[in-house]
Amino acid sequence: MYPRDYIFLWADNSAYQTEFYRLPRQPLHTRRRRPPRKPFSRDRPTRSLGVTPAWPGSVEAFVLSQPCLILSFLGLTEECIRRQQIYRTSYVIKDGDGWRTGSELGSVYQETLIGNGVTVYYRLYAHRTVAPLVVLEIESIRQPFYQSEVVIYLNNSRWKTSPDITFYEDGWHNNCTRYKVGRINEPETAESGHTEVHVIYDVIPENLTMPSSENRITWTFLTSVHVFKTSASEAYTNGRIQIREGNLYKSHIEAWMDLWSRGTIELKGNTRLAKMVTGSLYYILSSLPLRQDPEWPFFGLSPNGLPWGKKDVPYYGGVFWDQDTWMYPPILILHQELGKLMLDTRKRTIFVAFLNAISLGYSGMKYAWESRFTGIETTRARILAKNELHINNDVVFAILQYYWATGDVTIFQYDVYDEIIIEIAEFWISRLQYNETLGKYVTLDVCGPDEYHNSVNNSVYINVGIKIVMEAAANLTLYQMRKLVNVNLTLDRPTNKYQHYADNIYILDDPEEHYHPEYDGYMKGTTVKQADVVLLGYPLMYSMTDEERRNDMEIYENVTDPDGPAMTWCMHAITWLELGEPEKAFANLNKTFANVASTFQVWSEVINKRGAPHFITGQGGFLQAILFGYGGFRIRQHRLDLDFSMPPGVTEMRIKGLDYLGNSLNFVVQFNPDGDEFRYN
Repeated sequence: MYPRDYIFLWADNSAYQTEFYRLPRQPLHTRRRRPPRKPFSRDRPTRSLGVTPAWPGSVEAFVLSQPCLILSFLGLTEECIRRQQIYRTSYVIKDGDGWRTGSELGSVYQETLIGNGVTVYYRLYAHRTVAPLVVLEIESIRQPFYQSEVVIYLNNSRWKTSPDITFYEDGWHNNCTRYKVGRINEPETAESGHTEVHVIYDVIPENLTMPSSENRITWTFLTSVHVFKTSASEAYTNGRIQIREGNLYKSHIEAWMDLWSRGTIELKGNTRLAKMVTGSLYYILSSLPLRQDPEWPFFGLSPNGLPWGKKDVPYYGGVFWDQDTWMYPPILILHQELGKLMLDTRKRTIFVAFLNAISLGYSGMKYAWESRFTGIETTRARILAKNELHINNDVVFAILQYYWATGDVTIFQYDVYDEIIIEIAEFWISRLQYNETLGKYVTLDVCGPDEYHNSVNNSVYINVGIKIVMEAAANLTLYQMRKLVNVNLTLDRPTNKYQHYADNIYILDDPEEHYHPEYDGYMKGTTVKQADVVLLGYPLMYSMTDEERRNDMEIYENVTDPDGPAMTWCMHAITWLELGEPEKAFANLNKTFANVASTFQVWSEVINKRGAPHFITGQGGFLQAILFGYGGFRIRQHRLDLDFSMPPGVTEMRIKGLDYLGNSLNFVVQFNPDGDEFRYN
């Protein structure tokens, strides 16, 4: 028998692979006092687990199947424009005889080891309020019957060289803390320069000793990352002060509890659905900062969140329409201040949007289909950069949603959002062509959400979006909102050039079969990639008959690629609910269950763990299915609509902290045999 007063935390020396990520071989420095035993695997998840924010908007830590701290720092290369990676250190907890293990991911990733006289907790989290800080805690609690000294041996890899950042300075911050500084290897543009990366981190010893006199002890190791040394140092110092005050872990948990209390969705009766809802909201919130960093501003959400920016992973950490159309609406309605933060990412790149339009030979403003920190076009699919222009309409619709939800007219009076709407309208005026035969304005060579058809004429989704843009610009121009204090946006039909275009944009419909062809020449039965025409009813709320809405749904549901992105089925569910078909709605929502790639509610873009990993775009669509589908919420120009229905198996649904016109509303829906009971406060 070996002494019972030794605990081993060790790292497996073999490379391993999941569907999501390959961890390179890592050197180990192992000090063992007994022969190695097989590492535990009973309760450890076998795939990527999830994300917690370190420096939301710029740095995150994520957990792999073997808990591994990898900081993902925004860096940009011309080849693929991806997030940069800083490899720090890795740990795995040994499962010896008589030990039980467990793991959980909430606002903290925690593993628990019980046995041999002590209980050991391993916690990894990115601090919610001290933004640049990632925290590793190892807590040991003595069991009452055990009095011996306990030694915990740690086997961790040395600092691994980053493929994206060259560190040129390496020294001591103090006696037990290292400091490194480097620069990203390839900037986004020649003018943007090589961003510096400053890392301050605690040196982790080979072993930790719990004296026999101590019943409970916690060791805390910090890593602070920022583009400025002073900010990295301040965050590290703040962390150390909070450790001395016993407040670091507490302040992190309290910040998350406060966030949840101000806006969340709770379901009872259907545990699986409840976990999906909570996980979806968590992963989007964890990728958002609590507030804007004045030194290094938040630049938007990628379909994969922050950490997935590797060269061989889809989307490369870029910002697409996913933020404005899929992730923004549920955040806007539950956490309005964070919704504004997302909206402001479009304001920050307004100047570059002008340049993007000029580069294509048009007037006004054109947002990049795929953008990053500077806002320039970074997609490698040049045809999408040129044709997938609905991104402009998506940004305008996000602005309108914010105004309708808040009533905050100052975004037009004293900010630049009126300019964004007007200049996007000007872009379309310079891009539209007049068809004398139709007597309408048409769009040529465009691409709607259905990217299987990326060079078509008169995409109905794009043209309906143009109508919305022009109507918004017409109101803004007529009342000169920047100069007025009391503005009534509900007055009827202003007469100016923008309204002329709104009234005369060509919108496809089939008068005989009563449906909307996706584009000029669309043949019924042609496969489409994802939700496109069905988006006219929701979220665009385009006026049509119930017959047209139903026909659109039936025609396109049957030809949508089953390997399309996850959010498509959520839009189908919303449409069927609005048409009074709850069984068909849940059948579509049920399809998204196959996108949940782990017990930690991490999603993949395509079913069965295929496509982009950690797909928070799909989770945004899923939250919309709950809020705007089963909740029936619609943010309209003059009112907030709601029409609750209960998902199968759910006995109670609570919407806490729904933000509308300066109010925070709570809704409770309970199921009873006679129908749904609705109450709110």
